[in-house]
This record gives sequence, structure tokens and C-alpha cells, in this order.
Amino acid sequence: MELIRIECSDQIFANHMVEIHKGWAATGCMIVFEEYNRILLEVMEESIKMTHELLGAMKDKKTEVTIGQHTFNIKEGCGWFATMNPGYAGRTPIPEV
Repeated sequence: MELIRIECSDQIFANHMVEIHKGWAATGCMIVFEEYNRILLEVMEESIKMTHELLGAMKDKKTEVTIGQHTFNIKEGCGWFATMNPGYAGRTPIPEV
């Protein structure tokens, strides 16, 4: 099982998250977003929506899912993890989902 580690910052934008999620779903790897709450709130919200849709499709054993204008192939075995450091200066509050 491969693991991809993403060090998050306020320089990650929605288009980056689309590509990250597309690659993650297509490879069937584990992904870890380090300091996830450093991402801008609007980007985090989009990322959470994509993750929710992808994990739901995986649970339903689908081989692909369309989110917005993007179609993702899904390989079984994906895992999603995030670390957060709430309370540190410059961190984005985590939205309720």
C-alpha cells in the first residue's frame, strides 16, 4: 500500500485539490493531509465535499464518480487521513459538515 503525504498551506487551491483527489482515488493509496486546517476555508469546504462523495462512492463499490465537472476513476483500498493543530495562529476553523 502506498502512502501520499501532503503538507498543507494556504497556497493550496481548489484546482490543486481536484488533482490531488483524482490521483488519490485512481491509485487506491492512502493519503494524509498534514496540518489540514492551514488550507483556506473555501478550499477546505470543497475538499471535504469531494472527499465525502469519493468515500461514499467507494463504500457503494462504484468504479467512478462525477463531482461537479470532474469524473474520477476509483480504485479500491483508498484511505484518507488528516492532522490538524487547532489553536495555532493562522489556522482555519474546521467547518461543521
